Amino acid sequence: MPLLWLSMAFILGLLLAEALPLPWLVYAGLAAVLGLLAWLEQRRGWWKAWRKWCRLPVALVLAAVMLGGLRAQLARPAWLPSELGWHNDLYASARVEGVLAVPPDQRESGTLLRLRAERLLVNGQIYPVSGLLQARVKQAGNWQYGDAVALQGRLLTPPEGGGFSYRDYLERQGIYSYMLFPQVEDLPSAPRSGLLRGLYALREQAYRRLQGFLPHDEAALLGGIVLGIESDIPAEVERDFQDTGTAHIVVISGFNIAILAALFARLVGRFFTRWWIPPLAGLGVVLYTLMVGGQPPVTRAALMGVMGLLGEQLGRRQSGVNSLAFTAALMCLFNPQLPYDASFQLSFAATLGLVLYAAPLQNGFEAWVERRWGEAAAKRWGGPVSEYVLFTLAAQLTTLPVIVLHFQRVSLSALIANPLVLPVQPLIMVLGSLTALAGLVFAPLGQLLAWLVWPLLAYTLRAAHLLAKLPGGALDTGAVLPLWALVFYALLLLLTLRWKQIAARKAPLRFAALAAGLMAASALVWQAVLARPDGRLHLILLDARGGPGLLVITPRGQTLLVESDSASPTALRRALGRRLPLLNRQLDALLLAGGAPSAANLQGLAARQVFAVPEPADESPWTSLAENGRIGLEGGVELELETPCAQGAALTLRYGDFSARMPGGCEEDQEALLWVETAGGDPLLAVAQGRMEINGARQPALPPGGWLELVTDGQQVWVYKSR
Repeated sequence: MPLLWLSMAFILGLLLAEALPLPWLVYAGLAAVLGLLAWLEQRRGWWKAWRKWCRLPVALVLAAVMLGGLRAQLARPAWLPSELGWHNDLYASARVEGVLAVPPDQRESGTLLRLRAERLLVNGQIYPVSGLLQARVKQAGNWQYGDAVALQGRLLTPPEGGGFSYRDYLERQGIYSYMLFPQVEDLPSAPRSGLLRGLYALREQAYRRLQGFLPHDEAALLGGIVLGIESDIPAEVERDFQDTGTAHIVVISGFNIAILAALFARLVGRFFTRWWIPPLAGLGVVLYTLMVGGQPPVTRAALMGVMGLLGEQLGRRQSGVNSLAFTAALMCLFNPQLPYDASFQLSFAATLGLVLYAAPLQNGFEAWVERRWGEAAAKRWGGPVSEYVLFTLAAQLTTLPVIVLHFQRVSLSALIANPLVLPVQPLIMVLGSLTALAGLVFAPLGQLLAWLVWPLLAYTLRAAHLLAKLPGGALDTGAVLPLWALVFYALLLLLTLRWKQIAARKAPLRFAALAAGLMAASALVWQAVLARPDGRLHLILLDARGGPGLLVITPRGQTLLVESDSASPTALRRALGRRLPLLNRQLDALLLAGGAPSAANLQGLAARQVFAVPEPADESPWTSLAENGRIGLEGGVELELETPCAQGAALTLRYGDFSARMPGGCEEDQEALLWVETAGGDPLLAVAQGRMEINGARQPALPPGGWLELVTDGQQVWVYKSR
């Protein structure tokens, strides 16, 4: 228990330093003072009430918090000329020489290169520098991990905006510099890092063999499962797995490493005593980690999975929690940015769920089966149900807040999908690994094994695709404050610590569960009733902090969002969260009507079809509205493109005798957003940035988070406005 307190206090200190960036000397001084107070507290016996919770002096726990803050402050870049980030945005063009720190990430829109910089050349001057540089290049090259290259281009600070901060995302990985489409030159120096370079090269070669053995989707899925190569997995396939709560099997993450560790432990336990479980199961996880290249996220997930398994198998659950917390704190000591990393959070939460709840769930299920069908049935069904349902449920329970925070989406069909998909995954991992290895040694044998694993991969893809189509199978939650995640974990901790006392009061517990279930069901029913189409057209103008969003709901309930390039996706998601039905959060269509559509427009906005005006770039997966000039919606509603321009496009929406015009910056009034006339041609509504008129009368502008709604049956129009 003391180890748990100190470890979590240290991690809390890392988070505290982000909110309270005091100089490192202040944190060091406070840690020293608190260390002295801890010694005095231990001798004089202060805070006796505290000792009921923790045997450590309270000052010592606070000292660990200060040490965490000290480590975070010491990890901040010094911003000296020897740091690459110091030179950001200073030169029109610069040449950066170094070695590739990770394998190139090749995508349809370009290739991502991550360079460990060694020299900077500007105007004939040479600066020895250190630091990581992220670059996006247009061409695809035959680069490998450890190659020496030179990048010539504008050295920039990573961008941010559009509801997503690419700068923060890179800084969490220790990257402070960015180049967009630089020129790349291969340097003649010898490649570095021979061992990892060899592992990555074998992985790439194995994946090329898989592409030759299997159809594209099956090869991409197997590459993600056994090799950790995710770049070729189609977006629609990723979406299917996300919607069904089975995304953990597609890529190598903390979630499936934790599941893998539990499965290895179960397998070893069938043939060996419990003392052999940690080393043999841990060895299986380590070998798997090395096979996929030993990337940092996978290594971290594997380390936490093995340590959690070790503590669980060697003693009480408390031992598993202690070892898991210590491992997390040790990793954060080497990389203070880890607490903000989504993969780290998922790895920690998934392993914690298995440590705390896997064994109790399995024991409870076996006891329940034994009471009804006997001991033989409990032994026969306990293992499979635990491996494929209960272990997954335990990990999903503790990863739920992390998934909601980062992905704003919850799968409601996961409890159906996982029991259907998970049973074949161990066989896929075994046969897939053998296929990859055999393909490197003897291609015909690899092809034979690929034919054996293909039906399992095809089954996984088809099952995920069919289950993703279930109505209400996935729930878009929108942006959620981190405070709610803390509340969830606090309540979960309370239930875990006091479960015996709570379970002893069966009658109140059953009544509370029944009441909560009835309230939730009533809320869902009323929400579904209120969200039913009313046979009228609704136009809802949403304030989106920096740009508007127009939500169109047709008389039959079809939804279309017209989004400007300046709108904040985060603000739009929050506004849409109040308008879209709870069990159907996906838009039918999304129209990007800004001047320069980019991927930022799609951040967290789920739509079945995406249109763009003006015509998108070649690599964009969107449909150009200029191809046919109109979008036909259900119920006789039509959106027509009238005047495309550099700023966007003028659009007209028609329904019966009603029409609304969205100038889109293409007319004299560049700030005009929406214009509606009566049948006689008189202005009914005119909305622009900062001003609004209804029936010719000036109205206050929309407040932050406000809305304006027009409802029409094709003849009459009703106008509603938030206060």
